[in-house]
Amino acid sequence: MLKTKLLQLFFLLSLPSVFSYAHKVGDYIEINGVPAFIFYVDDSQEHGLAMSLPAMDNKEIGKLIKKKLLSEEQAKVYKTNVLDFDNYKKAGLDKKDAKKSIFTELIPLLGDDGEKNATAIKKYCSEKGYSMQTYFPWEHWAEQLGDGWFIPGDKELALFAQFYTGGLGGDYTITGSKFYKKGSELSDNELIKRELLLIAYNGLISSSVHHADAGFRKLQYVTNKFSKGYLDIYDIQRKKSEDDMGTCAVHTF
Repeated sequence: MLKTKLLQLFFLLSLPSVFSYAHKVGDYIEINGVPAFIFYVDDSQEHGLAMSLPAMDNKEIGKLIKKKLLSEEQAKVYKTNVLDFDNYKKAGLDKKDAKKSIFTELIPLLGDDGEKNATAIKKYCSEKGYSMQTYFPWEHWAEQLGDGWFIPGDKELALFAQFYTGGLGGDYTITGSKFYKKGSELSDNELIKRELLLIAYNGLISSSVHHADAGFRKLQYVTNKFSKGYLDIYDIQRKKSEDDMGTCAVHTF
């Protein structure tokens, strides 16, 4: 009897620690000092995926600090890590022929998993003697956030779409007004509310590739003439450059 009571007491005492690790989507989280939000949790509610704030310049960071949405300490990691496309463009890597040459070799090594893609791209650059900062500025930016951060692949972006609108494609069409309100509905944190709309509206670069001459894919809000739209992943349009896309990194927890 005493043994049974001791076991029951141990179970009750352990309950707070179990529930203290529960997470929910939309929650603000910091991983090694990087401000982020949770967009996917597994069945245990203890593990999942977090997404960083978008890459931004110091002017945008200053706005967030002024609005007291971000502290100087929180902003430090973004201030020292600016996404730079200058060398990428100077090397002509945004051109169709350059992309085709690089991604023809890379496509067999890439898939939908962003974490695996990050490993493959880093290995490719090492073997070729390429600068990650020049050839793949997105991956370089994510890596500079710290260990474990990577550019999402189509798999992670599909999970983000599931979090934001319910899923990918026309089956999850919503009105523009509802789309704009989603950020406020999905998080209690004022910073995350603001950033969620910007992320979903501006689109996100993917580390997945389907066609060599198109390069990386993107998650984008697609609208129709009825002021409705949905999130989908597809090749970046020929007339649109990758630096027009938003860039966020993902981390497992």
